[in-house]
Amino acid sequence: MVSGKVTDEKGEALPGVSIVVKGTTWGTKSDVQGLYQLAVPNAGAVLVFSFVGYMAKEMTVGTGLTLNVALDVDSRALNEVIVTGVFDKRRRMEASVGITTLSSNQIQRLQPNSAADLLKNVPGVYVNSSQGEIRNTVYSRGVGAGTSGYFYVSMQEDGLPVTNVSGTSLGPDYFLRADATINRLEAVRGGSAAITGPNAPGGIFNYVSKTGGAVLAGEMRAKFGLEGSANPYYRADLSLGGKLNRKGDLAFHLGGFYRYNNGVRYAGYPMNYGGQLKANVVKTYRKGSVKLYGKFLNDHNSYLDFLPARNFDKPGTAPGIRNTDTFAGPGSQVFDYKYSKAAPVRRFDPENLIHARDRALGIDWQHELGGGWSVSNNIKYTSKVLTWNSVLPLGILSANELLTYYFMQSLGRFGTYNFTDLTTGQPALTTMQLPRLGPNNEFLGFDFPVIKGQLPNSVIQPYPVLLQLARSNDNKLNEVLDQFSVSKRVGKMTFTAGLYYGASHMDYQENVAGLALSTAENRPHPLGISITDFAGTTYQATNPQGMLNTGGSFKSSDLRQKQLAFFFGHSWQITDKLNLDYGFRYDHTRVKGSSLGSVTDSSASAGGYDENPLTLWDNAVNKATAPWFTDNTIATFSFSGALNYQFQDNLALYGRFSQGNKAPDLTLYTSAFSQDQVDKQLFKPEYVTQVEMGLKVKRDKLTAFITPYYSRMTNLATSAYVSDQNNNFYYTPNVYSSRQSYGLELEGTYSPVSQLSIRAVATLQRTRSILSRSWVTGDPGAQDDRVEEVRGGRIAGTPDFMAMLTPTYTAGRFSAFVNYYYLGKRAANNLETFYLPGFGQTDLGLGYRFTKRLTLNGNINNLFNKVGVMDWQAPGGFPNSGNTGGFTPAQREGNPNAVFSILPIQPRSLYLSASYRF
Repeated sequence: MVSGKVTDEKGEALPGVSIVVKGTTWGTKSDVQGLYQLAVPNAGAVLVFSFVGYMAKEMTVGTGLTLNVALDVDSRALNEVIVTGVFDKRRRMEASVGITTLSSNQIQRLQPNSAADLLKNVPGVYVNSSQGEIRNTVYSRGVGAGTSGYFYVSMQEDGLPVTNVSGTSLGPDYFLRADATINRLEAVRGGSAAITGPNAPGGIFNYVSKTGGAVLAGEMRAKFGLEGSANPYYRADLSLGGKLNRKGDLAFHLGGFYRYNNGVRYAGYPMNYGGQLKANVVKTYRKGSVKLYGKFLNDHNSYLDFLPARNFDKPGTAPGIRNTDTFAGPGSQVFDYKYSKAAPVRRFDPENLIHARDRALGIDWQHELGGGWSVSNNIKYTSKVLTWNSVLPLGILSANELLTYYFMQSLGRFGTYNFTDLTTGQPALTTMQLPRLGPNNEFLGFDFPVIKGQLPNSVIQPYPVLLQLARSNDNKLNEVLDQFSVSKRVGKMTFTAGLYYGASHMDYQENVAGLALSTAENRPHPLGISITDFAGTTYQATNPQGMLNTGGSFKSSDLRQKQLAFFFGHSWQITDKLNLDYGFRYDHTRVKGSSLGSVTDSSASAGGYDENPLTLWDNAVNKATAPWFTDNTIATFSFSGALNYQFQDNLALYGRFSQGNKAPDLTLYTSAFSQDQVDKQLFKPEYVTQVEMGLKVKRDKLTAFITPYYSRMTNLATSAYVSDQNNNFYYTPNVYSSRQSYGLELEGTYSPVSQLSIRAVATLQRTRSILSRSWVTGDPGAQDDRVEEVRGGRIAGTPDFMAMLTPTYTAGRFSAFVNYYYLGKRAANNLETFYLPGFGQTDLGLGYRFTKRLTLNGNINNLFNKVGVMDWQAPGGFPNSGNTGGFTPAQREGNPNAVFSILPIQPRSLYLSASYRF
C-alpha cells in the first residue's frame, strides 16, 4: 500500500489527479488535499500521474511506502490522456483527432451562463447561448450551420449521450448542467466522432464527472450575482468524495447545485430556480472497476425572448427598447382551460416556466481479461419529463391591420373594439372593424380605423400590439442507452469492436393554451378586448387574464425509436513515430408510432365550453382527429481513417478522412399534421464528408494546434411552418439542400513568463451552399407557396471568423484574466437578404486565494454591455416570423422600415463567488 501527496510546482495540493498502475486500469485519484492511497502488486510497479493541464509523470514505487509527486504545469496539455473520440485511451500528441479539454478549474473561473457556453472556448465550434441555460445551438466546422439545437453533435455525460433525442423543444440542454461535480470537458470535432458517437458527425462534447479519492474531501461554492438591471442571482454548489472502506478500493462522490435567480431580463417572477444532485460509487479491483452512477435533476427555466428591432442595414433594438427588457408574459396570466369537451380542466401558470425533471441511473464496467483482451460496458436508464408553461412573443402587429383581427379570429365581426390595459385597468385603445364596400355595395375588404387612444412605443410602428403564444407542452422521454466494446491488443496493434443500443420512447404533446395581445413594452401589459356589434350586443373576446382562443389546439405523438449500431476500430503503431487508426460504423434506426391533432368540433354548442356565446375566448371547441402513423427505417454506414506522425516529442502531424451520416432526429417526425403529410415527408439520411489535418507543436513557452479542414453536407431537409385560410397550421414538404465548408482552426497557448499565460482560439472558414432550397410563403394557404433556389450563397448564421483571446495573470495568491470573444458577421438567411453584424464581447475575472482552502472570485460578463445580435425573426408576425429562410430581398425592399425581432447577447452581469475546499 503506497500513499503520498500530489502537488503543483508551487507546492499547492492538486485534487483529482489520476494515479494508475502502468499497463492496467487499476488506480485512484487524489483528494482535495492532494492525498492518495493505492495498493500496488510489487515494489517494481510504475505509477502514472496525470491531470488536465499538467505534464504526466511516471514514478517507480520502490521500497518506500510514501511517494510524493510534484507535477509541472503543461498549459499546452499535449501529454494529457484523452478518452473521448478514440477507441483506446491515448495522449493528445498521439491522437489523430481534433480535441480540446477544459479542466474543472478553468470551468469554474469562466463562470459560464450554460453548459453550452463553455464550448465557445473550443475552436471551430459555433455557440449561440444567448437564450440562457436552455434552447441553445451548437455545431462545429460548418456541420449543422443554419440550424438550431444540437442536431449534429452528441452532448454526453461520462461517455453516453444525455439523450438520443435533440430538438429545440426537447433535447440535451434541458437536462445538462455544468456544476462542481464536473472534472473536465473533452470536446472532439471532426470525423472521428462519426464512428465513436451516435448520430454525431459534427462532434462529441463529453462532460466527465469527478469520482472519490483516498480520503474524505470536498468543495463548497457560493455565488451571488447582479444580472442585467441589477437582478439578483443566488447559487450554491457542493462536491464531496472519499473512500468507503479501509482498503480504499471503494469510493464515492456526490454533489450538485441549487440556483435561484430573476434573470438578466426580469419578468416579475423568478426566471430560473432548481438544481440537481449527482452521485457515483466506484469499486476498483485488480483487473478493472465498476462505477454505479446516478443523477436527479429538478429545474425550472425560462429562455430569453427576441426583442423588437429596426434597420436591416445595422440591426439593433427598436427605439425605446433596451437589452434588459423582456417580452415574456406576466405572471398574472394564470387561467384554466380545456382542450376538448372530454378533457380535464388544466391550469396554465407562466411562473412554472419550463420544468425539467431527469432521473438517470447507470453502470460503467471496465475489465482486463488478460492476454491483451479487455471489455467495457456503459449502460444508462433515464426518465425525463419536460413541462412547458411559457408565454412566448411571436411578433409585433398594428392594432389597425388585418392580421391582428385574423389572429383574434374575428374577421367579419363588425363593430367597435375596446382594448383595456389589464395591468392598470385603464382604457388603452378603441378601434372599429368595418366592411369596405364598392359603388354597388359589393364587399371589397376590411377597414380598421382607430377611434381614440394610443399604445406604448408607437415610435416602432402605429398602434403596436405584441402577439403572444401561451405554450403548454407535456413531454416524457424514457431511454435505455448502452455501449459495449471488446478490445484485443496484439503487439503494437489494438482491435476494438462494439455495439451501441439506444431505445427511446417519447410521449410528445405540443399544445396551445391560448393567444394574447399585449402592449409592446418591457414586461408587457395584457390587453382585454371587448367587441360591441352594430346591434349593441357586447362580446368578450378575451378572458379576464387577456387570453384569446383558450385551449386553442393540441397535438400529441407517441413514438419509439430504436437505434442499433455496430462499430469497429483498429489502431496500429506502425513505427515509434507513425500510427494508423481507422474504423467504421453501421447504424440501423427505426422510428415507429402514431400521432393525432385537433380540429374544431362543429357539433359543439355555439357558446363553447361555458355555453355562453358572448364569451368568445372559449367558443372554439376541439375534438381529436383520426390518428396518423409513422414507421420509418434508415440504415447508414460511416467510415473514418487517419495517420499520425510524431516527428519528435513536441511535434506531430495527422491527417483524417471521414464519411459520416446523420439520421433524421426523432422530433422531426412530430412536425406532420396528417397521414398525407407523413407520406409526403421523405425522410432521408444526411451525408457528411470531412477531411482534416492537424499540426501539433510544443515549445518551451508555446503550444499550437493548427487544423485545416473541409466538410461537405448533402440531403439537408428544410420545411416551413405555415397556415391555411382556416387558420390550420401545417409544415410544407421537405426540400433538400447541400453545402460545403473550408476552414482553419487555430488553438494555442503562449507563456512569455511564468506569471502570464495567453490562450487563443480562432476559426477562419468559408461556408457556402452548393444548392440551397428555401420555402417562400405569402398569404395563408398553399396557393402562393414556392421554393427558392440559391447556388453558391452564404449559409445563414455562419460567420467567416470566430476568435477568443484569454490572457491570464497569476502573482502569488492573486489572479486575473480578460476573455475577449469575437463573432464575425453572418448572413441572416441563405438568400442573403441582409447581414447580422459582427461584434466583440469582453469578460473580466479576478481571484484571490486567502488560504489553501478559501478562494474568492469576481467576474463581469459583457463588461462593456455590448448588444451583439445572435439571431432574428422575420417581420409580419406569426407564422411569418418563424420562416426566416423565406424572407426575400424583394420583401425587404418593399418594406425597409418593417419591425422584425432580434436575439441579442446577454447584458452585463456581475458575480462574486467563494470556494472552500476541505
